[in-house]
Amino acid sequence: MADYQSKFLSNYFSVTDVTKFEELIKSCQTEGIMEIFQKDQPDGSIKYGFGSTNTIHGLPPKGEECGELYIFYGELRKLIPPGEAALVTEIGNEKLNYLVACCTVITQTEIKTIELESYALDLARELLNDPDFDTETD
Repeated sequence: MADYQSKFLSNYFSVTDVTKFEELIKSCQTEGIMEIFQKDQPDGSIKYGFGSTNTIHGLPPKGEECGELYIFYGELRKLIPPGEAALVTEIGNEKLNYLVACCTVITQTEIKTIELESYALDLARELLNDPDFDTETD
């Protein structure tokens, strides 16, 4: 994984506390530049997004080793109002060994990740009418 390179980008979404959101993003560990974006909405509100030019590791661990990225998503979840979702898309690769394309959807109550390759494999199985179809891409 030493050569892994990725980019992250979120959609624009509402937050309940802009100051806490900015502090969370600024405290995030990344190997690249982390940026916050904002977009004015027709109703006068502002939606926010973020992106990084390389891998997001998450927040610095406090005491014990754990999934820092999951901690980051958990903290972000606390700032998302009901009826809103943050979609964080990652595209990355390690040379031509493998290619990653996934999206983590974060709502006030849940965090779920979808991964393109597994969805493509499911679609191939459906199109081939073969539930046992398998392949290797990396």
